[in-house]
Amino acid sequence: MNKRVYYLQMMILVLLSFSVSAQDFPSRNISIVVPYPPGGVVDPVARILAPVLSKELGQSVTIDNRAGAGGAIGAQAVGAAHHSKKCWL
Repeated sequence: MNKRVYYLQMMILVLLSFSVSAQDFPSRNISIVVPYPPGGVVDPVARILAPVLSKELGQSVTIDNRAGAGGAIGAQAVGAAHHSKKCWL
């Protein structure tokens, strides 16, 4: 009896998984926040990475430099970003 219940549960899970569909990632534009000034050491890396990410993900990628306080201002901007916005540090 236990095997029958187990197999029935597995069949139900498999059938339910077909009806679930996820959104394509990412569904919105991506913003990369660089917590250092433009022209610094990290900025060129982000600017080289942005076109590659844009091509691979099929979304536009923007670079946002938020310099100051040793990177805390940029980190705070990412933390305060709206939950629906794709914002990377």
